[in-house]
Amino acid sequence: PRAGVLEICNKFLMAGDEPMANWRNLAKNPATAAITAMAICPYGDPVPRVWLAKTRDEESELVKAFFEVHAKGGTRVGYNISAYDDRLIVWRALQLGVLPIGRRMTFSRYGGKGSIDLMAKLFSGIGDAMKLKTVLSMLEVHPPAGDVDGSMVADMVYDGHWELLANYVASDAWSEMQLLLKMQQVLELI
Repeated sequence: PRAGVLEICNKFLMAGDEPMANWRNLAKNPATAAITAMAICPYGDPVPRVWLAKTRDEESELVKAFFEVHAKGGTRVGYNISAYDDRLIVWRALQLGVLPIGRRMTFSRYGGKGSIDLMAKLFSGIGDAMKLKTVLSMLEVHPPAGDVDGSMVADMVYDGHWELLANYVASDAWSEMQLLLKMQQVLELI
C-alpha cells in the first residue's frame, strides 16, 4: 500500500544515511576524529592563517606545524580548546607518531599552561556553556562564515568543499580573536 511506502521513505529520510551519520559521530570524539583544517589568528592580526589536510600525510604535517607554532611560546587562545581541540591534537599526535618540538601539551579545564580557554572563563561548567556562535551573537560579533558551524565540517570534507572549510576555520579563528578582545576589556585573562 502507498501509505506503507511513504512511511518507509519518511523513516529513511528522517534517519538519513546511517554510515554517514556514524562517520559524522566519529568527529565528535577527539579520540576518533581526524584533523582536516586548522587556523590561527596571531594577536592583533585580522587575517587568520589556514592549513588544510586532505590526506593522512598532510594531517601529520599539520600537526607538526601546530607543534612548531606551539614551541615558540606565547599564549594560545580558543573557545572550548581544553575539552576538544587540545585533546584532538594529542590523540592525532599519538596516532600519527608526531612528537612535539620543545614544549609538550598540557591539559587543564581552563586551558593549561600557555593557553586560555575562553569558554571555560565565561561559564562555570559544561552544562551552562553556550556555543561560540550564540556568545558572538549576544555580543553583536558577526562571523564572516555566517551560519556555518562545526557540525557541517564532516559534510564539507566528504563533499570536497575545501575552500568552504578553509573559510569556516578562518572565520572561527577571527571570531575567537574578537571575543578575546572584548573579554579583555572586562576580565583579566593573562
